[in-house]
Parts: sequence; structure tokens; C-alpha cells
Amino acid sequence: KELDTLTVQVQALSTTFGEDFNEVLRAGNTLSKEFGVNFEQSFKTIEDSLMNVSAVQRGEILEQIKEYSVQAKEAGLTIDQFAGVLVNASNQGIFSDKGIDVVKEFGIRIREQTNATRDALANAFGEKFTQDLFGKLNSGAITTAQALETIATKLNTTKLTAQQAQTVIADVFGGPDEDAGLNYIKTLTNVSGGLSAVTKDNTIVTGK
Repeated sequence: KELDTLTVQVQALSTTFGEDFNEVLRAGNTLSKEFGVNFEQSFKTIEDSLMNVSAVQRGEILEQIKEYSVQAKEAGLTIDQFAGVLVNASNQGIFSDKGIDVVKEFGIRIREQTNATRDALANAFGEKFTQDLFGKLNSGAITTAQALETIATKLNTTKLTAQQAQTVIADVFGGPDEDAGLNYIKTLTNVSGGLSAVTKDNTIVTGK
């Protein structure tokens, strides 16, 4: 009975959004496995994501779910936050996987806390800010997603030189961010709000 219900749900998503049945199934299975949620929640997340991007981006969203779920989980994102990042990148015109790659690379660097990352943040925002940020991360007072929000907010409110901004992009977010661009990074101020934070002010995409 559960398998029949699942099949109907996948078929409905496939038909509604014009995506291959097997690709929808694989994406849902990946979300369920990596984030430890049931299939109902994983396919609801897919439905909400596809509903809020253009028709031409839906296939890429499924591909990114399959490819980046592991890295998103390791970066400290919830399933809803992961979906929010994907939809935000799509709506910002960030094509391919450059948007989620930003978050993945940030997660790696912020966990490793290399000297280059520390120096880039201290040079841009001050030593006290950097120490406070890493202190809260290491104590568990804030999540990786919240650290990302904090830095994105600082980028919006701090006047940096071109060299300072470029160093933050390179050493805190990694090479892919140079492609995604500083403007995209500045939109990541509400990652912890998940998909609803991205879509609450947007008109639902109909696929036209």
C-alpha cells in the first residue's frame, strides 16, 4: 500500500512538472537517505522547490538534489534550508550548480577554519568579529547556516575594498564564488529560514 502511494506521488510530480519519473524518484530517494526524512517529506520538498523555479530550471534542481544532498548535509543545512538555497540560486539567475557550490565550499572552509579563512575574515571585518564567529561555531551556539547568514549580512553592511571583497570570496567561499559573484553571496542573509524565506515575497512560478 505504501509503495502504491509512493508511486502515485512520484507519477503526479513527474506529470505536473514534466520531469522524468525515474529522475524524480532518484532525487526523492537521495533526500530521504541523506537527511533522514520519510519519502512524504522528501517529495513534498521537491514539489515546493519545483513550483518556485522556472520550467527550464527544474531539471537542474533535480540534478543538484542528487549531487549535492550529501555536501549540503555536511555543511549543516536542513532539508528545507537546502531547498531554499537551490531555489534562491535559481531565482537569482545562478545557473548550473554554482549557487549550491558556494554553500558547500563555505561549509568546508568554515569547519576547517584555516589560517587563510581566518585572515580573510579578520582583514575584512576585524579580529573581534572573527574570534566571536569561530567561538560561537565551535561551542555550538550557532550553526553553519547562521554563520553564513552573519557573513552575508556583514558583506551587505560593511564597505570593503575590492581586494578585501575578493579575498573573502576566494578564501572563505572558494573559487566557485568568483563565478557566482559577490551579489549572490549577499542574498544569503536568511538561509536558516529555508524555502519559505526565499519564496514568501515571490510570486509562485507557473512554468510559463
